[in-house]
Amino acid sequence: MSKKLLLFGMALMMAFVFSCKNSPETKAGNTETKPPYTIQLEEIVVPNLPDLHSFTHGIYQDKIVLIGGRTSGLHAFSYTFAHSLSNDSVFVIDTKNWADPQKWTIKSLHFSKIILPNQEDSAKFVTQLQSPQMMKFLDKRVFYSNNAEFYTKNNVLYLYGGLIGGPNKSANSNPTTAPYLTAINLPDIIDLVEGNKALKANSIRQLYDTSFGITGGEIEIMNNKTYLVFGWHYDNANSQQYYSHQIKSFTITDDGTTLTPSAITSWNDGYPNDTDAAVADNGIYRRRDGTMSAMINPANDSNILLYYAGVFKSGATNFTSVVRITDNGAKEIDSNSFTMRSNIYTCQVVPVFSKSRKESYASLIGGITNTTFNAEGAGNYPIKLTEKTAKIIDTIGKSQNFTFVPFTNRISTVCLNAKGELSQYMLADSFPPSKNTYHFKDDSVKAGGALYNGAESELLWTMDSKYLVNGMINYDALIATNKDGATVGYIYGGILSSLPNVLAKGFPANQNGGSLGYSKASNRLFRVKIVPLPQIL
Repeated sequence: MSKKLLLFGMALMMAFVFSCKNSPETKAGNTETKPPYTIQLEEIVVPNLPDLHSFTHGIYQDKIVLIGGRTSGLHAFSYTFAHSLSNDSVFVIDTKNWADPQKWTIKSLHFSKIILPNQEDSAKFVTQLQSPQMMKFLDKRVFYSNNAEFYTKNNVLYLYGGLIGGPNKSANSNPTTAPYLTAINLPDIIDLVEGNKALKANSIRQLYDTSFGITGGEIEIMNNKTYLVFGWHYDNANSQQYYSHQIKSFTITDDGTTLTPSAITSWNDGYPNDTDAAVADNGIYRRRDGTMSAMINPANDSNILLYYAGVFKSGATNFTSVVRITDNGAKEIDSNSFTMRSNIYTCQVVPVFSKSRKESYASLIGGITNTTFNAEGAGNYPIKLTEKTAKIIDTIGKSQNFTFVPFTNRISTVCLNAKGELSQYMLADSFPPSKNTYHFKDDSVKAGGALYNGAESELLWTMDSKYLVNGMINYDALIATNKDGATVGYIYGGILSSLPNVLAKGFPANQNGGSLGYSKASNRLFRVKIVPLPQIL
Protein backbone atom coordinates (compact mmCIF):
# COMPACT_ATOMS: atom_id res chain seq x y z
CA MET A 1 0.00 0.00 0.00
CA SER A 2 2.78 1.93 -0.11
CA LYS A 3 2.60 3.31 -2.94
CA LYS A 4 4.58 6.36 -4.09
CA LEU A 5 5.39 8.41 -7.15
CA LEU A 6 8.19 6.36 -8.73
CA LEU A 7 11.15 8.29 -10.00
CA PHE A 8 12.74 7.03 -13.21
CA GLY A 9 15.71 7.39 -15.43
CA MET A 10 17.84 9.73 -13.34
CA ALA A 11 21.51 9.81 -14.29
CA LEU A 12 24.07 9.47 -11.53
CA MET A 13 25.26 12.93 -10.54
CA MET A 14 28.85 13.89 -9.83
CA ALA A 15 29.18 13.31 -6.09
CA PHE A 16 30.31 16.09 -3.78
CA VAL A 17 32.76 14.38 -1.44
CA PHE A 18 32.57 15.08 2.27
CA SER A 19 35.48 14.49 4.58
CA CYS A 20 34.65 11.93 7.26
CA LYS A 21 37.90 12.36 9.19
CA ASN A 22 36.21 14.14 12.07
CA SER A 23 33.34 11.70 12.41
CA PRO A 24 33.10 10.42 16.00
CA GLU A 25 32.29 6.99 14.60
CA THR A 26 35.45 6.75 12.50
CA LYS A 27 37.91 8.25 14.99
CA ALA A 28 37.97 5.12 17.12
CA GLY A 29 38.34 2.90 14.08
CA ASN A 30 34.69 1.83 14.11
CA THR A 31 33.43 1.53 10.53
CA GLU A 32 29.81 2.02 11.59
CA THR A 33 28.46 5.47 10.76
CA LYS A 34 25.18 7.07 11.71
CA PRO A 35 22.86 8.58 9.11
CA PRO A 36 24.25 12.05 8.36
CA TYR A 37 20.85 13.76 8.33
CA THR A 38 17.50 14.01 10.04
CA ILE A 39 13.98 14.35 8.62
CA GLN A 40 11.94 17.34 9.83
CA LEU A 41 8.16 17.68 9.43
CA GLU A 42 6.20 20.92 9.45
CA GLU A 43 2.40 20.83 9.51
CA ILE A 44 0.52 23.12 7.14
CA VAL A 45 -3.23 23.41 7.73
CA VAL A 46 -5.24 23.15 4.50
CA PRO A 47 -8.90 22.75 5.64
CA ASN A 48 -10.37 21.74 2.26
CA LEU A 49 -8.18 18.70 1.70
CA PRO A 50 -10.27 15.49 1.83
CA ASP A 51 -9.88 13.00 4.69
CA LEU A 52 -8.30 9.92 3.07
CA HIS A 53 -6.08 6.95 3.71
CA SER A 54 -4.96 4.01 1.55
CA PHE A 55 -5.54 6.03 -1.62
CA THR A 56 -3.57 6.33 -4.85
CA HIS A 57 -2.17 9.47 -6.40
CA GLY A 58 -0.37 10.80 -9.44
CA ILE A 59 1.39 14.10 -10.08
CA TYR A 60 1.38 15.89 -13.43
CA GLN A 61 3.30 19.16 -13.53
CA ASP A 62 1.80 21.15 -10.62
CA LYS A 63 -1.44 19.12 -10.33
CA ILE A 64 -2.06 16.25 -7.88
CA VAL A 65 -4.68 13.60 -8.67
CA LEU A 66 -6.19 11.58 -5.78
CA ILE A 67 -8.13 8.38 -6.47
CA GLY A 68 -9.81 5.84 -4.19
CA GLY A 69 -8.99 5.17 -0.56
CA ARG A 70 -10.99 5.10 2.63
CA THR A 71 -12.76 7.92 4.47
CA SER A 72 -13.02 6.10 7.84
CA GLY A 73 -10.45 4.94 10.39
CA LEU A 74 -8.63 1.66 10.99
CA HIS A 75 -10.62 -1.33 9.76
CA ALA A 76 -11.63 -4.39 11.77
CA PHE A 77 -9.84 -7.74 11.66
CA SER A 78 -12.81 -9.23 9.84
CA TYR A 79 -12.24 -6.72 7.02
CA THR A 80 -15.88 -6.08 6.33
CA PHE A 81 -16.52 -2.43 5.65
CA ALA A 82 -19.25 -0.17 4.39
CA HIS A 83 -19.00 0.67 0.72
CA SER A 84 -20.25 4.14 1.67
CA LEU A 85 -16.97 4.79 3.51
CA SER A 86 -14.91 4.37 0.34
CA ASN A 87 -13.82 7.52 -1.45
CA ASP A 88 -15.93 7.63 -4.61
CA SER A 89 -14.57 10.87 -6.10
CA VAL A 90 -11.51 11.85 -8.09
CA PHE A 91 -9.82 14.91 -6.61
CA VAL A 92 -7.51 17.29 -8.45
CA ILE A 93 -5.36 19.63 -6.36
CA ASP A 94 -3.99 22.66 -8.18
CA THR A 95 -0.82 23.59 -6.29
CA LYS A 96 -0.47 26.89 -8.16
CA ASN A 97 3.04 25.91 -9.27
CA TRP A 98 3.79 24.51 -5.82
CA ALA A 99 2.95 27.72 -4.01
CA ASP A 100 2.09 27.90 -0.30
CA PRO A 101 -0.27 24.92 0.27
CA GLN A 102 -2.79 27.23 1.93
CA LYS A 103 -3.30 28.70 -1.57
CA TRP A 104 -3.95 25.33 -3.21
CA THR A 105 -7.39 24.78 -4.76
CA ILE A 106 -9.27 21.46 -4.90
CA LYS A 107 -11.87 20.18 -7.36
CA SER A 108 -13.59 16.80 -7.43
CA LEU A 109 -15.74 14.60 -9.67
CA HIS A 110 -17.83 11.56 -8.69
CA PHE A 111 -16.55 8.37 -10.31
CA SER A 112 -19.92 7.79 -12.02
CA LYS A 113 -19.20 10.84 -14.19
CA ILE A 114 -16.14 9.20 -15.72
CA ILE A 115 -17.46 8.19 -19.12
CA LEU A 116 -15.43 7.27 -22.17
CA PRO A 117 -16.89 7.96 -25.64
CA ASN A 118 -19.44 5.32 -26.72
CA GLN A 119 -19.06 3.45 -23.46
CA GLU A 120 -22.00 2.15 -21.49
CA ASP A 121 -22.26 2.04 -17.72
CA SER A 122 -20.09 -0.94 -16.75
CA ALA A 123 -22.10 -1.59 -13.58
CA LYS A 124 -24.56 -3.53 -15.74
CA PHE A 125 -21.80 -5.83 -16.89
CA VAL A 126 -19.85 -6.52 -13.72
CA THR A 127 -20.97 -10.14 -13.60
CA GLN A 128 -19.61 -10.67 -17.12
CA LEU A 129 -16.09 -9.58 -16.27
CA GLN A 130 -14.71 -13.04 -15.72
CA SER A 131 -12.29 -13.31 -18.63
CA PRO A 132 -10.19 -11.06 -20.88
CA GLN A 133 -12.57 -11.83 -23.75
CA MET A 134 -15.48 -10.34 -21.79
CA MET A 135 -13.54 -7.21 -20.79
CA LYS A 136 -15.41 -4.82 -23.08
CA PHE A 137 -16.40 -2.17 -20.60
CA LEU A 138 -14.50 -0.05 -18.13
CA ASP A 139 -15.06 -1.33 -14.60
CA LYS A 140 -15.27 2.02 -12.86
CA ARG A 141 -15.30 0.41 -9.42
CA VAL A 142 -11.51 0.73 -9.46
CA PHE A 143 -12.05 4.44 -8.87
CA TYR A 144 -13.14 3.75 -5.30
CA SER A 145 -10.70 0.94 -4.58
CA ASN A 146 -8.31 1.13 -1.63
CA ASN A 147 -4.81 -0.20 -1.03
CA ALA A 148 -4.09 -0.56 -4.73
CA GLU A 149 -0.49 -0.68 -5.93
CA PHE A 150 0.48 2.16 -8.27
CA TYR A 151 3.14 4.27 -9.94
CA THR A 152 3.37 7.08 -12.46
CA LYS A 153 5.35 6.80 -15.70
CA ASN A 154 5.28 9.08 -18.75
CA ASN A 155 2.33 11.07 -17.33
CA VAL A 156 0.26 7.90 -16.92
CA LEU A 157 -0.96 6.60 -13.56
CA TYR A 158 -0.92 2.79 -13.45
CA LEU A 159 -3.12 1.09 -10.82
CA TYR A 160 -2.84 -2.61 -9.94
CA GLY A 161 -5.56 -4.41 -7.99
CA GLY A 162 -6.92 -2.83 -4.82
CA LEU A 163 -9.99 -3.68 -2.76
CA ILE A 164 -13.38 -2.65 -4.09
CA GLY A 165 -16.41 -2.59 -1.82
CA GLY A 166 -19.02 -5.31 -1.54
CA PRO A 167 -22.45 -5.28 -3.18
CA ASN A 168 -24.27 -3.53 -0.34
CA LYS A 169 -23.45 0.18 -0.49
CA SER A 170 -24.70 1.19 2.95
CA ALA A 171 -23.95 -1.85 5.14
CA ASN A 172 -20.76 -3.70 6.04
CA SER A 173 -19.91 -6.31 3.43
CA ASN A 174 -16.93 -8.27 2.20
CA PRO A 175 -14.80 -6.59 -0.48
CA THR A 176 -13.29 -8.04 -3.64
CA THR A 177 -9.78 -7.54 -4.98
CA ALA A 178 -9.94 -5.93 -8.41
CA PRO A 179 -8.32 -8.19 -11.07
CA TYR A 180 -7.22 -5.27 -13.23
CA LEU A 181 -4.37 -3.13 -14.41
CA THR A 182 -5.79 0.32 -15.14
CA ALA A 183 -3.87 3.07 -16.96
CA ILE A 184 -5.10 6.66 -16.58
CA ASN A 185 -3.72 9.52 -18.64
CA LEU A 186 -3.20 12.21 -16.00
CA PRO A 187 -3.59 15.28 -18.27
CA ASP A 188 -6.91 13.90 -19.54
CA ILE A 189 -8.40 13.10 -16.13
CA ILE A 190 -7.29 16.52 -14.86
CA ASP A 191 -9.03 18.21 -17.79
CA LEU A 192 -12.18 16.21 -17.08
CA VAL A 193 -12.29 17.06 -13.36
CA GLU A 194 -11.50 20.70 -13.94
CA GLY A 195 -14.29 20.88 -16.49
CA ASN A 196 -12.23 21.74 -19.51
CA LYS A 197 -12.42 18.73 -21.84
CA ALA A 198 -14.18 15.40 -22.24
CA LEU A 199 -12.21 12.17 -22.05
CA LYS A 200 -10.76 10.70 -25.22
CA ALA A 201 -11.46 7.11 -26.22
CA ASN A 202 -8.18 5.82 -24.78
CA SER A 203 -7.77 8.21 -21.86
CA ILE A 204 -8.33 5.22 -19.56
CA ARG A 205 -7.22 1.73 -20.53
CA GLN A 206 -7.93 -1.42 -18.58
CA LEU A 207 -6.58 -4.95 -18.68
CA TYR A 208 -8.31 -7.86 -16.95
CA ASP A 209 -5.59 -10.08 -15.47
CA THR A 210 -5.95 -12.00 -12.22
CA SER A 211 -2.15 -11.92 -11.79
CA PHE A 212 -2.57 -8.26 -10.80
CA GLY A 213 -5.39 -8.93 -8.31
CA ILE A 214 -3.37 -7.89 -5.26
CA THR A 215 -3.97 -5.44 -2.45
CA GLY A 216 -1.68 -4.30 0.34
CA GLY A 217 1.46 -5.23 -1.59
CA GLU A 218 4.25 -2.96 -2.79
CA ILE A 219 5.36 -2.01 -6.28
CA GLU A 220 8.53 -0.46 -7.73
CA ILE A 221 10.33 -0.10 -11.04
CA MET A 222 13.89 -1.42 -11.06
CA ASN A 223 16.07 -1.68 -14.18
CA ASN A 224 13.01 -1.07 -16.38
CA LYS A 225 11.07 -3.96 -14.87
CA THR A 226 8.02 -3.75 -12.61
CA TYR A 227 8.23 -5.63 -9.30
CA LEU A 228 4.90 -6.47 -7.64
CA VAL A 229 5.82 -7.67 -4.17
CA PHE A 230 3.77 -9.74 -1.71
CA GLY A 231 0.20 -8.66 -0.84
CA TRP A 232 -3.17 -10.20 -0.23
CA HIS A 233 -6.20 -11.26 -2.30
CA TYR A 234 -9.86 -11.41 -1.30
CA ASP A 235 -12.38 -13.06 -3.60
CA ASN A 236 -15.84 -12.29 -2.23
CA ALA A 237 -17.67 -14.31 -4.90
CA ASN A 238 -15.86 -17.54 -3.96
CA SER A 239 -15.27 -16.70 -0.26
CA GLN A 240 -11.50 -17.07 -0.70
CA GLN A 241 -8.70 -15.02 0.81
CA TYR A 242 -4.99 -15.69 0.58
CA TYR A 243 -1.54 -14.12 0.54
CA SER A 244 0.37 -14.11 -2.74
CA HIS A 245 3.63 -15.42 -1.20
CA GLN A 246 5.24 -14.05 -4.37
CA ILE A 247 7.52 -11.45 -5.88
CA LYS A 248 6.45 -10.92 -9.49
CA SER A 249 8.64 -9.31 -12.14
CA PHE A 250 7.39 -8.21 -15.56
CA THR A 251 7.19 -5.36 -18.04
CA ILE A 252 4.13 -3.55 -19.40
CA THR A 253 3.97 -2.30 -22.98
CA ASP A 254 1.54 0.59 -23.35
CA ASP A 255 1.08 1.94 -26.87
CA GLY A 256 -1.62 4.37 -25.78
CA THR A 257 -4.38 1.98 -26.81
CA THR A 258 -3.57 -1.48 -25.45
CA LEU A 259 -1.80 -2.70 -22.31
CA THR A 260 0.36 -5.75 -22.97
CA PRO A 261 2.17 -7.50 -20.11
CA SER A 262 5.24 -9.65 -20.65
CA ALA A 263 5.55 -13.12 -19.23
CA ILE A 264 5.78 -12.95 -15.42
CA THR A 265 8.88 -14.14 -13.60
CA SER A 266 8.07 -14.94 -9.97
CA TRP A 267 9.77 -16.10 -6.80
CA ASN A 268 7.88 -17.65 -3.91
CA ASP A 269 8.64 -19.07 -0.49
CA GLY A 270 7.31 -22.54 -1.23
CA TYR A 271 3.69 -21.90 -0.29
CA PRO A 272 1.21 -21.62 -3.17
CA ASN A 273 -1.11 -18.68 -2.70
CA ASP A 274 -4.25 -20.81 -2.93
CA THR A 275 -3.25 -22.98 0.05
CA ASP A 276 -2.32 -20.24 2.52
CA ALA A 277 -3.25 -20.94 6.12
CA ALA A 278 -3.61 -18.17 8.67
CA VAL A 279 -2.81 -20.36 11.66
CA ALA A 280 0.89 -21.05 11.09
CA ASP A 281 4.13 -19.38 10.05
CA ASN A 282 3.52 -20.27 6.46
CA GLY A 283 6.43 -18.74 4.64
CA ILE A 284 8.64 -15.67 4.84
CA TYR A 285 6.68 -13.96 2.03
CA ARG A 286 3.31 -14.11 3.79
CA ARG A 287 3.30 -10.32 4.05
CA ARG A 288 1.25 -7.27 3.36
CA ASP A 289 1.07 -3.70 4.68
CA GLY A 290 4.83 -3.25 4.80
CA THR A 291 7.04 -0.63 3.18
CA MET A 292 9.48 -1.06 0.30
CA SER A 293 11.94 1.31 -1.33
CA ALA A 294 14.51 1.52 -4.07
CA MET A 295 18.08 1.27 -2.79
CA ILE A 296 21.54 1.47 -4.33
CA ASN A 297 23.98 -1.20 -3.21
CA PRO A 298 26.97 0.84 -1.96
CA ALA A 299 29.33 -2.03 -2.73
CA ASN A 300 28.91 -1.75 -6.51
CA ASP A 301 26.27 0.96 -7.18
CA SER A 302 23.77 -1.63 -8.47
CA ASN A 303 20.03 -1.24 -7.99
CA ILE A 304 18.20 -3.28 -5.36
CA LEU A 305 14.91 -3.15 -3.46
CA LEU A 306 14.45 -3.54 0.28
CA TYR A 307 11.13 -4.58 1.81
CA TYR A 308 10.88 -3.64 5.49
CA ALA A 309 9.01 -6.03 7.85
CA GLY A 310 5.22 -6.03 7.19
CA VAL A 311 2.33 -8.13 8.54
CA PHE A 312 0.85 -10.74 9.23
CA LYS A 313 2.87 -13.57 10.68
CA SER A 314 1.11 -16.37 12.57
CA GLY A 315 -2.17 -14.76 11.55
CA ALA A 316 -1.87 -11.68 13.74
CA THR A 317 1.74 -10.55 14.28
CA ASN A 318 4.36 -8.65 12.36
CA PHE A 319 7.62 -9.66 10.72
CA THR A 320 10.93 -8.25 11.96
CA SER A 321 13.08 -9.18 8.96
CA VAL A 322 13.99 -7.36 5.74
CA VAL A 323 13.76 -8.91 2.26
CA ARG A 324 16.42 -7.89 -0.26
CA ILE A 325 15.36 -8.07 -3.92
CA THR A 326 17.59 -8.03 -7.00
CA ASP A 327 17.11 -8.91 -10.68
CA ASN A 328 18.21 -12.44 -9.86
CA GLY A 329 15.91 -13.18 -6.94
CA ALA A 330 15.21 -12.34 -3.32
CA LYS A 331 16.65 -13.19 0.07
CA GLU A 332 15.39 -12.66 3.59
CA ILE A 333 17.91 -10.90 5.83
CA ASP A 334 17.79 -13.15 8.88
CA SER A 335 16.55 -11.47 12.05
CA ASN A 336 19.61 -12.81 13.86
CA SER A 337 21.78 -10.40 11.85
CA PHE A 338 19.27 -7.54 11.67
CA THR A 339 15.92 -6.90 13.35
CA MET A 340 13.46 -4.18 12.31
CA ARG A 341 12.60 -2.38 15.54
CA SER A 342 10.34 0.44 14.38
CA ASN A 343 8.10 1.57 11.50
CA ILE A 344 7.13 -1.97 10.54
CA TYR A 345 3.76 -1.13 8.95
CA THR A 346 2.92 0.76 5.77
CA CYS A 347 4.34 4.27 6.03
CA GLN A 348 6.21 6.67 3.80
CA VAL A 349 9.91 6.29 3.15
CA VAL A 350 12.59 8.75 2.02
CA PRO A 351 15.40 6.78 0.28
CA VAL A 352 18.84 8.44 0.28
CA PHE A 353 22.19 7.49 -1.30
CA SER A 354 25.66 8.84 -0.52
CA LYS A 355 28.41 7.68 -2.86
CA SER A 356 31.07 9.51 -0.84
CA ARG A 357 30.05 7.70 2.36
CA LYS A 358 29.41 4.41 0.53
CA GLU A 359 26.04 4.07 2.28
CA SER A 360 22.35 4.01 1.43
CA TYR A 361 19.55 5.02 3.80
CA ALA A 362 15.78 4.66 4.07
CA SER A 363 13.98 6.97 6.50
CA LEU A 364 10.59 5.56 7.53
CA ILE A 365 8.04 8.06 8.82
CA GLY A 366 5.43 7.09 11.43
CA GLY A 367 3.11 4.12 11.11
CA ILE A 368 3.39 1.29 13.65
CA THR A 369 6.23 0.18 15.91
CA ASN A 370 6.95 -3.23 17.43
CA THR A 371 9.25 -2.07 20.24
CA THR A 372 9.38 0.20 23.26
CA PHE A 373 11.95 2.91 22.59
CA ASN A 374 14.26 3.92 25.44
CA ALA A 375 16.74 6.75 24.80
CA GLU A 376 18.05 6.90 28.36
CA GLY A 377 21.82 6.55 28.43
CA ALA A 378 21.94 5.88 24.69
CA GLY A 379 23.89 9.01 23.70
CA ASN A 380 23.01 11.63 21.11
CA TYR A 381 20.57 11.18 18.25
CA PRO A 382 20.48 9.39 15.89
CA ILE A 383 20.31 6.48 18.35
CA LYS A 384 20.99 2.94 17.19
CA LEU A 385 18.08 0.58 17.81
CA THR A 386 19.11 -2.51 19.73
CA GLU A 387 17.46 -4.78 22.27
CA LYS A 388 18.63 -2.29 24.92
CA THR A 389 17.25 0.86 23.28
CA ALA A 390 14.25 -0.72 21.51
CA LYS A 391 13.03 -3.85 23.22
CA ILE A 392 10.57 -5.99 21.27
CA ILE A 393 7.07 -5.72 22.74
CA ASP A 394 6.10 -8.95 24.47
CA THR A 395 2.86 -10.25 22.92
CA ILE A 396 3.41 -13.94 23.65
CA GLY A 397 0.22 -15.60 24.83
CA LYS A 398 -1.97 -12.61 24.05
CA SER A 399 -4.94 -13.20 21.80
CA GLN A 400 -4.71 -11.39 18.44
CA ASN A 401 -1.39 -10.00 19.58
CA PHE A 402 -1.06 -7.55 16.70
CA THR A 403 -3.53 -5.38 18.61
CA PHE A 404 -0.78 -4.68 21.14
CA VAL A 405 1.64 -3.27 18.54
CA PRO A 406 1.09 0.51 18.72
CA PHE A 407 1.06 3.40 16.28
CA THR A 408 4.12 5.64 16.43
CA ASN A 409 4.99 9.23 15.52
CA ARG A 410 8.72 8.50 15.38
CA ILE A 411 11.03 8.48 12.35
CA SER A 412 13.76 5.86 11.98
CA THR A 413 16.44 5.35 9.34
CA VAL A 414 17.63 1.99 8.05
CA CYS A 415 21.28 2.12 6.91
CA LEU A 416 22.98 -0.17 4.37
CA ASN A 417 26.77 -0.09 4.11
CA ALA A 418 29.17 -1.41 1.49
CA LYS A 419 29.61 -4.66 3.44
CA GLY A 420 25.90 -5.40 3.08
CA GLU A 421 25.27 -4.78 6.78
CA LEU A 422 22.01 -3.22 7.98
CA SER A 423 21.42 -1.06 11.03
CA GLN A 424 18.52 1.11 12.20
CA TYR A 425 18.60 4.46 14.01
CA MET A 426 15.93 6.54 15.72
CA LEU A 427 16.00 10.17 14.62
CA ALA A 428 15.46 13.05 17.01
CA ASP A 429 12.59 14.50 14.99
CA SER A 430 9.04 13.14 14.76
CA PHE A 431 5.54 14.24 13.79
CA PRO A 432 4.82 17.61 15.48
CA PRO A 433 1.83 18.25 17.77
CA SER A 434 -1.44 18.97 16.02
CA LYS A 435 -2.34 22.53 15.08
CA ASN A 436 -6.07 21.69 15.18
CA THR A 437 -8.49 20.09 17.64
CA TYR A 438 -9.75 16.63 16.61
CA HIS A 439 -12.83 14.96 18.07
CA PHE A 440 -12.92 11.24 18.79
CA LYS A 441 -15.39 8.96 20.54
CA ASP A 442 -14.58 9.54 24.20
CA ASP A 443 -12.58 12.71 24.07
CA SER A 444 -11.05 15.45 21.95
CA VAL A 445 -7.38 15.94 21.24
CA LYS A 446 -6.87 19.67 21.46
CA ALA A 447 -4.44 21.70 19.39
CA GLY A 448 -0.96 21.02 20.74
CA GLY A 449 -1.85 17.46 21.68
CA ALA A 450 -0.33 14.23 20.42
CA LEU A 451 -1.95 12.31 17.56
CA TYR A 452 -0.57 9.24 15.81
CA ASN A 453 0.19 9.65 12.12
CA GLY A 454 1.85 8.17 9.07
CA ALA A 455 0.19 4.78 8.54
CA GLU A 456 -1.30 4.47 5.02
CA SER A 457 -0.32 8.05 4.12
CA GLU A 458 1.25 9.22 0.83
CA LEU A 459 4.38 11.22 0.03
CA LEU A 460 3.85 13.85 -2.68
CA TRP A 461 7.34 14.25 -4.14
CA THR A 462 8.43 17.75 -5.19
CA MET A 463 12.24 17.45 -5.16
CA ASP A 464 14.10 18.67 -8.24
CA SER A 465 15.01 15.70 -10.45
CA LYS A 466 18.65 16.83 -10.64
CA TYR A 467 19.04 15.63 -7.05
CA LEU A 468 17.63 12.17 -7.76
CA VAL A 469 19.37 9.00 -8.84
CA ASN A 470 17.54 5.72 -9.51
CA GLY A 471 14.60 6.65 -7.29
CA MET A 472 16.78 7.90 -4.42
CA ILE A 473 17.96 11.30 -3.19
CA ASN A 474 21.57 11.92 -4.19
CA TYR A 475 22.66 13.22 -0.80
CA ASP A 476 26.12 14.39 -1.88
CA ALA A 477 24.78 16.47 -4.78
CA LEU A 478 21.90 17.84 -2.71
CA ILE A 479 23.95 19.05 0.24
CA ALA A 480 26.67 20.44 -2.05
CA THR A 481 24.20 23.12 -3.16
CA ASN A 482 21.75 23.08 -0.20
CA LYS A 483 23.95 23.12 2.88
CA ASP A 484 20.96 23.65 5.20
CA GLY A 485 18.89 20.90 3.60
CA ALA A 486 15.92 20.93 1.24
CA THR A 487 12.24 20.05 0.95
CA VAL A 488 11.55 16.54 -0.36
CA GLY A 489 7.77 16.89 -0.71
CA TYR A 490 4.63 16.63 1.43
CA ILE A 491 3.20 13.79 3.49
CA TYR A 492 -0.58 13.80 3.21
CA GLY A 493 -3.47 11.79 4.63
CA GLY A 494 -3.28 8.39 6.30
CA ILE A 495 -4.84 6.92 9.43
CA LEU A 496 -5.11 9.43 12.27
CA SER A 497 -5.43 7.88 15.72
CA SER A 498 -6.03 9.26 19.19
CA LEU A 499 -4.63 6.11 20.80
CA PRO A 500 -1.51 4.04 20.22
CA ASN A 501 -3.56 0.80 20.31
CA VAL A 502 -6.92 1.41 18.67
CA LEU A 503 -7.78 -2.25 18.09
CA ALA A 504 -6.98 -3.17 21.68
CA LYS A 505 -9.66 -0.76 22.92
CA GLY A 506 -12.59 -3.01 23.81
CA PHE A 507 -10.99 -6.06 22.19
CA PRO A 508 -12.05 -8.81 21.78
CA ALA A 509 -15.69 -7.90 22.42
CA ASN A 510 -15.65 -5.38 19.59
CA GLN A 511 -13.21 -5.78 16.74
CA ASN A 512 -14.51 -2.92 14.60
CA GLY A 513 -11.46 -0.72 15.14
CA GLY A 514 -12.53 2.02 12.75
CA SER A 515 -16.15 2.19 13.91
CA LEU A 516 -15.10 2.45 17.54
CA GLY A 517 -14.34 6.08 16.81
CA TYR A 518 -10.76 6.22 18.10
CA SER A 519 -9.25 6.66 14.63
CA LYS A 520 -10.25 8.36 11.41
CA ALA A 521 -8.96 9.22 7.95
CA SER A 522 -6.68 12.24 7.97
CA ASN A 523 -6.32 15.36 5.86
CA ARG A 524 -3.17 16.55 7.64
CA LEU A 525 -0.37 17.84 5.42
CA PHE A 526 3.31 17.99 6.40
CA ARG A 527 6.22 19.55 4.58
CA VAL A 528 9.08 17.01 4.58
CA LYS A 529 12.62 18.37 4.80
CA ILE A 530 15.94 16.53 4.82
CA VAL A 531 18.41 18.38 7.07
CA PRO A 532 22.14 17.50 7.41
CA LEU A 533 23.65 16.86 10.83
CA PRO A 534 26.97 18.80 10.84
CA GLN A 535 28.56 16.67 13.55
CA ILE A 536 28.27 13.59 11.32
CA LEU A 537 29.55 15.10 8.07
